[in-house]
Amino acid sequence: MTKSFLIFAGIIVYGIVPFIPAFLRIVNGNSDIYVSKLEERPRTFILGILGYILSAILFFQLGFLYHALFSITFFIATLLTLAITFRWKISIHMIGFCGPITILSVISKGLFNPAFVLVPILMWARVEIKAHTWAQVIMGSVFGIVASYYTITLLMGALQVRV
Repeated sequence: MTKSFLIFAGIIVYGIVPFIPAFLRIVNGNSDIYVSKLEERPRTFILGILGYILSAILFFQLGFLYHALFSITFFIATLLTLAITFRWKISIHMIGFCGPITILSVISKGLFNPAFVLVPILMWARVEIKAHTWAQVIMGSVFGIVASYYTITLLMGALQVRV
């Protein structure tokens, strides 16, 4: 396989595959795009989990260490979110927003910290459209930051990655 193909495949499995369940809900005319029924939420995670595993493998093979670390971090965060969602609805949007900012902030030694000022705006928007409660967006934000911070720092330490 060529390097270009592997890069393309990595982008697809990391950036598109995890979101296929949401796209299918819309295409099939399911108006509940927020997956408000707790029992329907877990199955939406399967492709994300698989996508993050595959993208980590591809990115490691390509030598794209930071991309692989992103994928592994999101794999772990997605597994933990799946465990939470069996009992409670947490804001996946907030996890998905705060996680990358946290990872980028760790890797860049704080360069991305100013992006955290956008967190309250997204929190407000998720509550305003009645997709979540304040508790769900606050916990999603905290979880996204904490899970991503500890995962990326542990991975970087284990792999002896220096920034």
